[in-house]
Amino acid sequence: MQGVVASIDRVSGCEIINLGGDEPVTLTQMVETIEQVMGKKAKLDRKPVQPGDVPRTMADVSKARRMLGYEPKTSFAEGVAKQYEWWKQFKIQNAK
Repeated sequence: MQGVVASIDRVSGCEIINLGGDEPVTLTQMVETIEQVMGKKAKLDRKPVQPGDVPRTMADVSKARRMLGYEPKTSFAEGVAKQYEWWKQFKIQNAK
């Protein structure tokens, strides 16, 4: 949210600015985090590495730091937990 709000005041015109976490997350870490948040074990069907697969991912937030004073504050695990809580609420509200 901090990066989006800062961009309102500090960016004019169109700019592409990456807002995210700058700590690398492996696919294994991602799956384990989702399992922990959901309280369920993933059913994995491991396949050989596919073209385009990346072993880890993270955001390059250097432009956001420079232009917006942006600093990531939400860890990957916190973000997954918040997204899951939002999804559960959305699902409950839309089931009515």
